[in-house]
Amino acid sequence: MRKRPSPSWAGASRWVFSLRNLPCQGVGAYAGLDGPFVVATRADLVDVGYLDNRLRGQVVERADEVAALREQWEAILAEALTLQQSTELITEVAKSWT
Repeated sequence: MRKRPSPSWAGASRWVFSLRNLPCQGVGAYAGLDGPFVVATRADLVDVGYLDNRLRGQVVERADEVAALREQWEAILAEALTLQQSTELITEVAKSWT
């Protein structure tokens, strides 16, 4: 296998995102298992959601539905590793691949 360059976490600070990992064991069922989704703020500062499934994607614009997605996101974050723990895990795994 070809050696891959290690990720540059220093360059990641230019982007506006965070990556959090969910433990594979001991968590059980949690909100979000029914498929990926995104909550974003448009340029006009209106929040929208996007749900994805096996058949099609769905844009969510109603405020109450976007609020429900944000609640679901908060429930997922409650189970996720912290940002520091996630960064350490990703770095450790990346080192094991080299």
